[in-house]
Amino acid sequence: MKAIIKTPEGITLAEIAIPQPKANEVLIKIQLTGLCRTDIYAATGKIKVKDGTILGHEFSGTIEKLGRNVLQFKLGDRVAVMPIMPDKDGNYIGDMLGINVHGAFAEFVCVPAQLVFKIPKKMDFRKAAYAEPVAASLAVLQAPIQKKQRGIIIGTSRIATLTLRIMRLYGFTSVRMITPERLQTIKNDSCDFAIETFINNEILNEMVRIVKPKGTIVLKSRQYTPAPLVVATVVKKDLTLCGTNYGSFKESLALLTNKKLKVDDILGKTFSLEEGVALLKGTEWEHGNRKIFFSAT
Repeated sequence: MKAIIKTPEGITLAEIAIPQPKANEVLIKIQLTGLCRTDIYAATGKIKVKDGTILGHEFSGTIEKLGRNVLQFKLGDRVAVMPIMPDKDGNYIGDMLGINVHGAFAEFVCVPAQLVFKIPKKMDFRKAAYAEPVAASLAVLQAPIQKKQRGIIIGTSRIATLTLRIMRLYGFTSVRMITPERLQTIKNDSCDFAIETFINNEILNEMVRIVKPKGTIVLKSRQYTPAPLVVATVVKKDLTLCGTNYGSFKESLALLTNKKLKVDDILGKTFSLEEGVALLKGTEWEHGNRKIFFSAT
C-alpha cells in the first residue's frame, strides 16, 4: 500500500505492506485523512517521530478486517477514529497515531478497536474525519468558565472559528474572537476568561493582563515551543491556567451527525497522497481557514 512516512530527510511516499490486525485491533480502509498542524510539526521535525512512521491522525474509513477478539464491529462498518490511546481513567494522554505509532496518511491502518466509533450510513466521510478537531474544541467546555461570563478567543484560524461556534452552541453568548494584533486594544482586567488558539510569550502575557483577578486563562493550542510568563502577576491576580485537551469524541460525532454544528464552510479540498507529500514539504498546506484532506483512493 501507499503511505506517507517519516524519513531522516523529512517525508516520502513509500510502498509498504498492508498491516494485519492484532487480536484487539481492526484494519481500516482509509477514505479521508485531515491535515493538522501536528502533522506539519511531525513532518518538519518540530515533533520527534521515529523514522519509518506513517504520519496522519484525523481520519474516517471502513472496516476491512477484524482481530479475533473484536466482536462489536463487522466488515464494512463505516467508522471514525479517536487517534490517542486513553489511560485507565479515560484521559487521552497515551500514544498518538501518526506520532508514536503508524497513522493514517495511507491506504490502510490498524488501530485498537476501543478507539473506533461507528458513523451513520449517510454521514459524509469528510465530516467524520473532522470529528477529532471537534472533540478537541469541545474540551474548552471543561474549563472552569461560566456561560454568562465575558470571554475572548484569541485567533481567527479554523480552530478559533470552530471553538467559537461550539461555545455559542452551548450557551456562551458573551464570547468573541479577536486577532492577536488587537489584544493591546483590550483594557486591563476586562475579561472573565481568555482562550488561546495560538500562543507565544507576548500573547500569554497579554492574556494575563486582560483577564480579571480570579479569572481563567484557557490553553488550547499545542505549541511545542516555550512561552515564558511573569509568574508573579499570575499569582497576584489569583488566575487559573487551564489546559484543555479533548472533550467527548462520541459527542463530537453527534454534533456532526445531527447538523447542529455547521462546518461545511471550513472543510476544504481533497488531495492525493502524492500531492500531499508536496504540500507537506511546502507552505501551501495552509489553504486559508479550510481543512484539507488526503485520500489514497
